[in-house]
Amino acid sequence: MADIDDIATRIAGIILSPESVNGLINGAFTVPLDMGYMVYGIWCI
Repeated sequence: MADIDDIATRIAGIILSPESVNGLINGAFTVPLDMGYMVYGIWCI
């Protein structure tokens, strides 16, 4: 069980690190831009 707890602690540390949070925020902001490019590509072809 110690291995499972260690793995879970390491995964939580990675997910909750400041770099991960910044990456998720930046990724969320690029989704509308990507959708806009997709719509533009569909309508302008």
